[in-house]
Amino acid sequence: MGTALRADAKRNRERVLVAARAVFARQGLEAGVDEIAREAGVGVGTLYRRFATKDHLILAIVEDGMGVLFEEINAAAMLEDPWEGLETAMLALAESMAADRGFVDAVREHLLTLPAFLSLRDRLLSAWEPLVARGREAGVLRHDVEPLDLLLLARGVVRMPPDRDDVDPRLWRRYMAIVLDGLHAGGTGELPVGPPQPAR
Repeated sequence: MGTALRADAKRNRERVLVAARAVFARQGLEAGVDEIAREAGVGVGTLYRRFATKDHLILAIVEDGMGVLFEEINAAAMLEDPWEGLETAMLALAESMAADRGFVDAVREHLLTLPAFLSLRDRLLSAWEPLVARGREAGVLRHDVEPLDLLLLARGVVRMPPDRDDVDPRLWRRYMAIVLDGLHAGGTGELPVGPPQPAR
């Protein structure tokens, strides 16, 4: 009985997360929990038992996505070729953002002041450090590139294709290829200013 209850609770949690991500992407973070519960096919009380506040719900969605991304970045860091590792990780990062631009845009500003979100952001930057260090040591990555540069470049690339029905949603891959060429060491000029500092 206990196992069945735990399995049911896990299913409800997943349904709420999937529904919330879809509703927030469509309507923004102003969407009510009643609509999220309705889309998930659960009662509002069930939703609140899993997530005490809307911020907890939003953060749980981000944490789930980050968990998958951390696994992909760590796997990329294990690749034998340093440049292949960087390229694979950059594509994984951009793919995770491109998969749901509406939700990513909605939560970015909202979560910037939450300590738990800042901790996730710092973990993501730390996950990039071995890739960046290895790329520099191997002479395949520009010496002046920092982990935060890579996050901002990936976000910029994903936001670049116009959000129109007549535009290929994979267009960001074109710009990512151009960015990756620019990140490669050799034949590059000095950058005019230093990297930005993470917001606090």
